[in-house]
Amino acid sequence: MFNFNKKRLRPEHILLLFLAAIIPALLGGGHAQSATAESQKTEVGKHSRTILHTYASGLLKADRHVSVHLPKDYEKHPDTKYPVLYILDSETNIAFTGVIVDYLSEGGQMPAMIVVGIHADGSREVDYLPKLTDPEALKSGISGEASRFLKAIDTEMIPLVERSYRTTDFRLISGHSFGGLFVTYAMSQKPKLFNGYFAQSPYFAEVNTKFSLLRLEAMLQNNPEMQSAYFMTLGDEPLLAKGFSQVDSLLKDKAPKNMQYVSSHQDGRDHMQTRMIGTYDALEQYFAKDWPITAAIDSGNIPAHFDGLTKKYGTRPHYEVNAFAQALQGLLQAQKIGLSTAIAEEFVNQHPNSPYSHYLLFNAYAMGGKRDDALKQVNAVIKIIDNTKDPRMEMKQLYPQLKQMKKQLGG
Repeated sequence: MFNFNKKRLRPEHILLLFLAAIIPALLGGGHAQSATAESQKTEVGKHSRTILHTYASGLLKADRHVSVHLPKDYEKHPDTKYPVLYILDSETNIAFTGVIVDYLSEGGQMPAMIVVGIHADGSREVDYLPKLTDPEALKSGISGEASRFLKAIDTEMIPLVERSYRTTDFRLISGHSFGGLFVTYAMSQKPKLFNGYFAQSPYFAEVNTKFSLLRLEAMLQNNPEMQSAYFMTLGDEPLLAKGFSQVDSLLKDKAPKNMQYVSSHQDGRDHMQTRMIGTYDALEQYFAKDWPITAAIDSGNIPAHFDGLTKKYGTRPHYEVNAFAQALQGLLQAQKIGLSTAIAEEFVNQHPNSPYSHYLLFNAYAMGGKRDDALKQVNAVIKIIDNTKDPRMEMKQLYPQLKQMKKQLGG
């Protein structure tokens, strides 16, 4: 039983109620997660949030297609702007990329993003491969028009997206195979056009590797303060392994100190499997250092950390109920009152209609001996429950205890 005759509630009582009722309800394991994943797959499968654009490209001299996959709450937040992930080969890649972005963003691992799928439109070799001018290279390699395609992305496709949707200035680009080679080429030519370049199984055949190394080395020398990231991955692909290793050695040796560079091998995976796994890993690793709520906690200054993320990504961090609950579980158990209170207050700000946010803020205030503030949160929980008709709501199990708490708090 809670007792406010002393300065603070007894922590073991608070944690007992918290752990017994809230954590099982919010973090119920496989059932809740499966339902969420199925919902995501259904939405993406129906393309309810994916819009196809067709535009006449002056540079490419043809009609080109761009598919745009929107965050699930895009329409609910008309004042919110979103970072953008551009992916190549949209015909085969946008469906799973949309699922990955939705999954990681809803889990609090990265910001919600607009995914822009650039269709190959039957022109992969022409668009993705750089032009070869060396006579010997032309004998063994395929020459393309990557410079023209990069200009089309820069001057036609990005402006089209930014005119049509609410975007921030933060952009990533991802490509596989020929697309991975193009992403690498794009970084060597325009290292500031995107904040991150992701290449899965980049097509570093012999002639492509030679010129990729020359372009990359020149770019690195001319951009010592480069801050954009480059992630590349390779499966069990002997034909590409030598070139991959050469590029890897160059970047490990000469990448600027502020450039985030990661290379990885997916043992046992073939050329096509690297697309999905590489995209997931790159996104997770790119944002791991600052976006998850645990990074805010580790910073020790949550408001300042959130302000920094807002400035960097152009959008304020938003986390789902589960992400907050997981973070608060550990903080309350460790009796870190200041951090618990700061996170719980942000929880209420982001989810004002959730009984869990107010209930966990009550716990934080109670542990800190803030009687009046704790009472306000108990009243907020009771009001939400009274106005909720859903009989399955787990918080209703605590309704008698909440009423008792209110009485003890003098409410």
